[in-house]
Amino acid sequence: MDKLTPQERALRDRILNWQSPTVDDLKNIRILEQMGSQMLESILQYCPHNHERDEAIDCLEILLTWTRKSIVRGNGVDH
Repeated sequence: MDKLTPQERALRDRILNWQSPTVDDLKNIRILEQMGSQMLESILQYCPHNHERDEAIDCLEILLTWTRKSIVRGNGVDH
């Protein structure tokens, strides 16, 4: 591990050393989940059942996953 560059160490730390979410983090995640729920309901209500709707739902799920990770990681951890 001593041979890692600073960038490689930062990448390793970003992936392996997440901190536990704080109460504020959990509140922010909940707000985003509520927004995602509203978006999903809108997609299901207004978009016809087709490939594009399925793709939109997949993208929404990915968006929610990455925003949760971003909140938990905090500021500056991956720089």
